[in-house]
Parts: sequence; C-alpha cells; structure tokens
Amino acid sequence: MDGELARTASRAFFADIAGATDVQDFAVEGMGASDNEVFAFLRFAVRMKGTGREAPFHLHHYFRFGGDGKIEYYRGSEDSAQVEHALAG
Repeated sequence: MDGELARTASRAFFADIAGATDVQDFAVEGMGASDNEVFAFLRFAVRMKGTGREAPFHLHHYFRFGGDGKIEYYRGSEDSAQVEHALAG
C-alpha cells in the first residue's frame, strides 16, 4: 500500500470508529518514554451508538520509533470481550 493510500485508509478507519461510538471517559493513568519509545496506560469508556451499550476498560499503547522518526513497532491492547459485548445487539 503506498503512502497516500495508507493515509486515506487510516483516516477512513478512525472516522468510522468515531461515527459508531461516543467516548464516555478518557484519562491518561500512566505514561513514559525513552529516547525512541513511548508507552501510555489509559482509562477509557465508550458507548456504542448502534446498541447503546457501554464498554469501560484500559488501553495500553507502546510505540518504538526508528532513526527516521517513523513508528517501526506498535503494540496495543484492550478488553476485546468488553468491546464484543458492547457491539452485540
């Protein structure tokens, strides 16, 4: 996937998420960094517009950046069971 196509697909992905959810809570509970790494531990709650169900959980994000400043590695987690339950009609 070329750069412009990837940027367009990324924008559409996040626009779809924003259109389907209402964020109820978002708070940074922890954050850290080194020369080329960043991590964040977040409290998050979302309500699904399609079902009205809420899903409160924690998010974990880890990014490692290459010498060119671009992300070379990402790892994230969420409570997928909570999200599945909130999406189920």
